[in-house]
Amino acid sequence: VHVRTVFDAPLAAGSENGGSASTINASTTGTAALALATEEYGAAAAKKLLQWRNGSRWENFVEKMRSLLKEERSATPLFYLAADHREAYEGLSHALPPGKVTYTKRTCNAQRCDERDCGAMVYSLVDMLNLARTRFILGSTWSSYSEVAAHWGGSGGNPLTLLLAGKDFGLRPSSA
Repeated sequence: VHVRTVFDAPLAAGSENGGSASTINASTTGTAALALATEEYGAAAAKKLLQWRNGSRWENFVEKMRSLLKEERSATPLFYLAADHREAYEGLSHALPPGKVTYTKRTCNAQRCDERDCGAMVYSLVDMLNLARTRFILGSTWSSYSEVAAHWGGSGGNPLTLLLAGKDFGLRPSSA
């Protein structure tokens, strides 16, 4: 399970997951570049980003995870959790039966666990490799992290199954 609460700017409307098919290249005029930048980083994009961020909150994973627990009936932990916010670790650990969620313990100096220092990068890599060793990934929409873990964990050129919060399960963000 990859829960992401901190997001970079989304792609503009039209490309994968809603971004623009247009790209900036050597023949792009200044006006066109400004229009694309406004589309990708302007107020409308920020609003859409916030909608998807809310769709990827830890609460949106609970129902799907409970459903999977009923299907599996396994005595061992079923979910490896990688998140960027302490609230996700605490919330999912309390929302599900004891022992069903595991994660790499770390010290977060703040509420958010998305530091970019060397130690945080090591934890990030450990989390990604552990996610890649699972059978499938419940991921956050617009997260290359979930996508990379799925590709690393796949075989024969095919990624692991990747189900996205707000798209494949949970509540879909309004107006998205």
